[in-house]
Amino acid sequence: MPGNGPRGSDRGPLEKDQPHGRHLASGPSVWRLRRKQIIERLPGTHRYRLTPHGRAIAVLFTKTYGRVLTPGLTGLSPGLPNDFARRSPLATAWRQLDRALDQHITAGLAAA
Repeated sequence: MPGNGPRGSDRGPLEKDQPHGRHLASGPSVWRLRRKQIIERLPGTHRYRLTPHGRAIAVLFTKTYGRVLTPGLTGLSPGLPNDFARRSPLATAWRQLDRALDQHITAGLAAA
């Protein structure tokens, strides 16, 4: 049953049908990265490189992971010592949420 959506020729140059194949260079993930101009293909090869935009995105994610996610998720660890958890507003809020959810679930199970 053919699809009712627009054909590849009806769309713009960056919205072509995804290539099919077993190779990574023609797979959906590479196709998406190329479409979003994060990587570019080196002419005459099967190799790719980051664009300046792609490099900026990689740096953003690396910094976010190292400076925000890692310390933040560490503060949410159940094995975190209580003295540190009391000094961390994020850990305090997380533990309050955890206790409130436990109470809600316990009350709901008791009512059932």
